[in-house]
Amino acid sequence: MSENNPFTPPESNLQPPPSGHRFIHEFPRLPTLLFIGLGLLTMGLYVYAWIYTRNAMLNRCLPEAKRIPSWLSNSTVALGVISFGMSIFSMLTPESNIGSSVQSAQGLFGMMSFIMTIVWLFNFRANLNYLTGAQPGDRLWVNGILLVLFTAYYLQYKLNQVHDFGETDITPPPSGGDGSSRQGHIEL
Repeated sequence: MSENNPFTPPESNLQPPPSGHRFIHEFPRLPTLLFIGLGLLTMGLYVYAWIYTRNAMLNRCLPEAKRIPSWLSNSTVALGVISFGMSIFSMLTPESNIGSSVQSAQGLFGMMSFIMTIVWLFNFRANLNYLTGAQPGDRLWVNGILLVLFTAYYLQYKLNQVHDFGETDITPPPSGGDGSSRQGHIEL
């Protein structure tokens, strides 16, 4: 109906096009020590909430082909929460037969949760390095060894570093391809 009405105002986006990388505004700045405190206070459950929310935030910043599949983050979170629940249950019923069998199954779920978390962390790392355009040795490069040692806490530290570094100093990601064909570099 408005197509034929000459008195309707035009519908246009009057916002200037984004310049540089504004992806970091998608992520809230969370002090790393507060993140560690929340992780300790919730006995590690906050880390899974962090993984779930940061996965959605990162996927909004990426092209369709580079997004982390939602099944990966969802299964990582589900396995972590199930493992946590099983460990609490086995601690509350240590003497019963069902408590001991849950405890043995919890070991399997705990290992699967750890493996899925590491896979998710390295996917996040690759995409964060892509968005910042960081190369090995750069200030914003996410180190693989430190990522294994400090997991999500290290990623939050690097996100805070991108916030502090400023978006104007970040080089854009390579436009030709996905940037994974750099020769002469060994990525950890």
